[in-house]
Amino acid sequence: MSKSNPNTLRAGRWTALTCLAAALVCLSISGVGRAEDTAESIDLAREQLQKWVETRNNISKEKKEHKLAVEMLNERTALIQEQIDETHEKIESDKTKLADTDKTFNDKTAEDQKLKAGSDYLKQQIVSMEQQTRDLVKRLPTPLQDQVKVLSQQLPEDSANTEIPLSRRYQNVIGILNEINKFNRQITVIEHRITNAAGENPSATVMYIGLGKAFYVYGADREFAGYGTPSDNGWVWHEANDLAPKIVLAHDIYSNKEVPAFVELPLEVK
Repeated sequence: MSKSNPNTLRAGRWTALTCLAAALVCLSISGVGRAEDTAESIDLAREQLQKWVETRNNISKEKKEHKLAVEMLNERTALIQEQIDETHEKIESDKTKLADTDKTFNDKTAEDQKLKAGSDYLKQQIVSMEQQTRDLVKRLPTPLQDQVKVLSQQLPEDSANTEIPLSRRYQNVIGILNEINKFNRQITVIEHRITNAAGENPSATVMYIGLGKAFYVYGADREFAGYGTPSDNGWVWHEANDLAPKIVLAHDIYSNKEVPAFVELPLEVK
């Protein structure tokens, strides 16, 4: 059995309504004929016909309004669905961003913990390095102590409790060690005062062989001579006038006053 066409059903309903209206009109007219066409029957028929027309117009209007309302409702439903879909997409996007943020935060926290651990380790190391550097400065010869004085004075008195930035503390230690290393790798001839065995402080010309040993001479004829060795409280100077000729020759060779030659000097590094 085939399905009925909606348009055919609607056309049938309108046809039935039209026939019914026509029948009412005919009955009214027939009644009017029998009632000798009274004015009252004519008015009644006219009123019935007018009501039928109004009813049909109302039905048509309601159908249009219903169709318009359905279309508006469908559009509104589609708009709401679109908004729902956009909200779902935004929620999913926010979830992804939140997950990325959590990962970044966790990575940053882990990195901060590593940096803190590294910083704590460096703080522990610099305390030991500063103490060793202070002890080392005491063993330096006077000229080198003067050379690193600006940096050594910046070493904190209490390395465990200081507000000096860690980077600056390392710079000070490295600066001092660089100067010490440079001095230790070369021969340095310089004039400065020494304390001899008699407790005197003559100005002598001193040749430092790195930081292991030094040889000095002084006097009008450079007849006084000796050597120096490092100790925990600075350098100790030993008189050895018998070495004066050799020490003078070594000084003159270094100063290009004599031709190069082999000079035997006592050198013992502990």
